[in-house]
Amino acid sequence: MPKKGKIMFVSLNRVVALWSTFLVVASLIGAGLPAASRAHEKTVIAIYNDTFCENKGVWRDGIIAIKAMLNKYGYSHQDITPDEINSANTLHKRFKIILFPGGWAGAYNAHIKTAGFRNLRTFVSYGGGFFGICAGAYFACDVITWKPDANAPEERYDYPLNLFEGTGKGVLPGVKDWTAATGCASITRGASMVRVKIDNHILPIEDPCLKMLYYGGPSFKPFPKGGQTKTLQVAATYMVPGTPADGMPAMIFFPYGKGKVFLSGIHPEISLDDCTLHYDEKTWKLMNAIISLLLGKE
Repeated sequence: MPKKGKIMFVSLNRVVALWSTFLVVASLIGAGLPAASRAHEKTVIAIYNDTFCENKGVWRDGIIAIKAMLNKYGYSHQDITPDEINSANTLHKRFKIILFPGGWAGAYNAHIKTAGFRNLRTFVSYGGGFFGICAGAYFACDVITWKPDANAPEERYDYPLNLFEGTGKGVLPGVKDWTAATGCASITRGASMVRVKIDNHILPIEDPCLKMLYYGGPSFKPFPKGGQTKTLQVAATYMVPGTPADGMPAMIFFPYGKGKVFLSGIHPEISLDDCTLHYDEKTWKLMNAIISLLLGKE
């Protein structure tokens, strides 16, 4: 009996060793496969990235900051390219949230084709979350008005994605003209730190008044007869006393089909002080609250 027990023990160890080796090899193989070829578990967040394109739109500093925040809070994420969006009609099976960073929405519209816009709308309609920051928020609006400074004529654009039945209006009047110099090498024009008042009922965070980076982003005005007027919630407003921008919506949240949309005119991922771009733990906590809201977490 003792000998049999010893043989059994050795055999079990060999089985465990072989199984462990198999798991390590399998994980290494899986790491090299495309996301769609791995396990059925969804990546939490897909981040739109066109920085490799000739006519790139994404602001590089912004996307780096977004990834740093997601890594800190433990969210799985991966880049998604314009070609992937244009060709994939099952995005809802791969991701929980698609995030469009700040940058230039005109380039986003150039890279995303008719099928891509349809795929994005389907993704949200089937229960996905859309998170647009600055240019990513403009990108989701039906109509854009753009007035770079007080002396410039207002420009109007019809955008094709149409998640938000309303107008994204920029730049904020009386805050920072797009043509105004900052005196900084990191951001040369159009940027300013502004105070924002958060609705704690929608985004429960410790400090409801935050100083955040404004970089030409929109305020939001829903169409009076649009279908979203009853379901749209203003999650934050600009606090710029003495200017027409004071009290304008800075962040909005609304359902779309079975999914949810969150649009932010300001940047929660990165801040600017003394001409230095840096990360702020308070605004990262706000960004985490936004992601939790899109995921349906309390």
